[in-house]
Amino acid sequence: PPRSTLFPYTTLFRSDIQMPTGHRISGTVTGSDGLPMPNVWVGLDGGGTFFAWTSTDNEGQYAFAVPAGSYGVAFDRYEQKPGYLEGCYALGAPGHYSTTDGTPCTQVPVDVSDAPGIDVQMHGGPTISGRVTDEQGNGLANVNVNANGNNNGYGTQTDGEGYYSLMVTSGSYRLEFHANRPNILDVCLSNGGFTTNWGDCSQLTVSGNQPDTDVTMPTGYLISGRVTDTQGNGLWHVNVNANGGNFGFGAQTDEDGNYSMTVAAGTYRLDFNDTTNAHINGIYKSGAPGNLTTDWQNYTPVVVIDSGANINVQ
Repeated sequence: PPRSTLFPYTTLFRSDIQMPTGHRISGTVTGSDGLPMPNVWVGLDGGGTFFAWTSTDNEGQYAFAVPAGSYGVAFDRYEQKPGYLEGCYALGAPGHYSTTDGTPCTQVPVDVSDAPGIDVQMHGGPTISGRVTDEQGNGLANVNVNANGNNNGYGTQTDGEGYYSLMVTSGSYRLEFHANRPNILDVCLSNGGFTTNWGDCSQLTVSGNQPDTDVTMPTGYLISGRVTDTQGNGLWHVNVNANGGNFGFGAQTDEDGNYSMTVAAGTYRLDFNDTTNAHINGIYKSGAPGNLTTDWQNYTPVVVIDSGANINVQ
C-alpha cells in the first residue's frame, strides 16, 4: 500500500535474537501394556532456573533442548487417560517410573553431551470407589471426593448417579466428601463410618482396591441471620460459630452483616466474634439487648431438629 503522509513507516523497535544450541533430553513413554502413550504431558524442572513442558507424539516420544544443568523429569496423564498416575523418572523404580510415594526422582545431568533414553513405563495404582447418596438413597452428583495423604493427595467428582472412582498410590489417606450443596453436610471417613465432625476423621489404609466405599451424606439445617451495630448497620467480617459439644460449624458475615451456615441436627451455642476488634464479642441470648450477652455461662441454646433457625443479633 502507498505510504501514508500522516503515519509514515518508521522503525520503532528492532532486536535481533541469536538462539543458542541446547543439549537434548529425550525419551519414550509407554503404558503398562508396553504400548507407546501419545499426548502425555512431560515437564522439566531445572531447580528453579529452567522450566519447560511438552507432550509426547503419536509414538510416545518427547524431547527438550536445554542449557547445561541437572533436571527432574515429570509425567502426567492423570486426567487424559484413566488408569495411570502422575510420576517422575526414577532409575531405581520399576519401568524407571516413580509415583509420589515411591522411589525418589532421579536428576538427569546434561553438560557436554545429550541425555537420550530417558524412557519410562507409566503405571496405575489401587482405586477407592463407591457411591454417594443422600438420606433418601438418591445418588448425589458433583460431590468432591478427596483422598489426602501425608505428602500427596488425589481428587475426583461423583458422576450423575453418585458413583466415583479415585486412583491413588498405596498409603494412608483422609477421605473427605464435599457436597457443594447448602442442605447437605460434608463428611469424612471415621473408623469405618463417616462423620460431620472433622476432628474425628480417621485414616484409610490402601494397599489394594477399596470398592464399595459408599457414604450417605446427612441432611443439613440452616442457621442464618444478620449482625448489626447499635445503629442497625450491617457488620462485615464477624465470625459466627455454632458450637455443639465436641464439634461445631462456622461462617462469616458478608458486607451487609448477613450470615448462614449448614449444621447437623443438634443443640448449639452461637458465638459472635468481630475480627476488626471494634465491637464487643458475645453469645446469642434471646431477650437480651440486641439478643447478645457477654455472659458465656448464660446463653440461649439454639436447637435444630427438623428445621433451621434465623438468629439476628445487635
